[in-house]
Amino acid sequence: MSRRNPPNSDQPFTRITPMHLTTRHRLFPSALGLLLGAVLGSCAVTDIAQAQGAPDAIWTTSNYFGPIAFSPDGSILAIGPYPKIVFVAPSNGHVIRTLDLEEGEWDVASLAFSPNGQLLAAGPDQGGDYRIRIRSVETGQVLQRLEGSSNVVKSLAFNADATLLAAHARGWLRVWRLADGSLLRVQDTDASPPAVSFSWDGTLLAAGSGMGVNIWRVADWQLLHELPAAYLGVLTAAFSPDGVYVATGSFGYEGWYPSFGVIPVRLLLWRVSDGALQTTFPNVPLTNNGMASSINSLAFSPDGKTLVTGSADRTIRFWRVPDGRLLRLYDQSAPGETTGAVQRVAFSPDGRHYAYSRGGTLVMANAPLFVNQAIFTNGQAILQWQGGRGLYQVQQRTNLKTGFWQCAGLASTNLSLTNPLPPGAAAVFYRVVSGDP
Repeated sequence: MSRRNPPNSDQPFTRITPMHLTTRHRLFPSALGLLLGAVLGSCAVTDIAQAQGAPDAIWTTSNYFGPIAFSPDGSILAIGPYPKIVFVAPSNGHVIRTLDLEEGEWDVASLAFSPNGQLLAAGPDQGGDYRIRIRSVETGQVLQRLEGSSNVVKSLAFNADATLLAAHARGWLRVWRLADGSLLRVQDTDASPPAVSFSWDGTLLAAGSGMGVNIWRVADWQLLHELPAAYLGVLTAAFSPDGVYVATGSFGYEGWYPSFGVIPVRLLLWRVSDGALQTTFPNVPLTNNGMASSINSLAFSPDGKTLVTGSADRTIRFWRVPDGRLLRLYDQSAPGETTGAVQRVAFSPDGRHYAYSRGGTLVMANAPLFVNQAIFTNGQAILQWQGGRGLYQVQQRTNLKTGFWQCAGLASTNLSLTNPLPPGAAAVFYRVVSGDP
């Protein structure tokens, strides 16, 4: 057993610096063009290719391998690099506070803020006493120590009112009542990879079990649904913000057991109401050195309309919910690279940013820009979009072969626009661009 290599200084993230853009006005056209007549398609193929080239990074840092979690108000990104927990400002990556791990803690494998933002739970990594610590966000003081077992706790979740904490390690699920630290639930999960999530109202709990995900009703711990979500085990699962869906991401492989053939990586969306499969997303390729691959992490946007995934094939994908359309793909591979899986992804609470970690690098980026709704009624176009940064400008044209993009309305920070349709036009194309003022 070996610890991770510590940073080169007592302040492990002094190397976090903002990413300076080479030009002040970088525009990021949406990935969707909109044609009057309810036809959806690309507005300009070159726009899509440019937008998919690389994430719009705000800041980045190296020598990082730990968990990440946003505070509910978005003012803190908690990160867990050995041998500390560090609070950084999402806007610029500057260190807000550093919390030293206490004796016996050794390292952390998971972090979770309580919904009220007052508590931070830290799950143990290898070594140490394998106890879960709950700290005050305001003071950093350890308030509780919950006894686990000799397993790494890879997933933690508070319920809605922060009265319960669920922890998932390989082989077991435990739920504590925080008022007195009593253990309410111990569940054997058949050595499945850890994944646990409460619904937004705290009434349901989803956790990986065997080759799928189980959903329990918290009030009486009745098992409501057993979702057959994977062939090899679920690595990550999350409720949508409105509690309507559960998304699950799994392992896949080729070459380990030739008699089994190729087992695909599965990204699935399930209805919570009846446990039915809503959407099977397009398969994530098995390109992790020709062997195992996986969806390591997933997160819903705050409005529940987008799902972001991080995978062992070194990609970040943004998907539309609930139909499963791939909206954006960022391939983080370098030529000849066979390592550097995307291990963790997380949306900021306002949905305008996301953080991800891969290959020892942590990145904060602006969410990609795409139109998520277009309604044409009573001679008007009603557009809504998300992602991007700075000011937004809607542009329109009536012919993609001739003419130019023309501004529709003024640039603003709004995420929607109602605009009169050009009189007499047979077709109208719209796009949204964004950038710094």
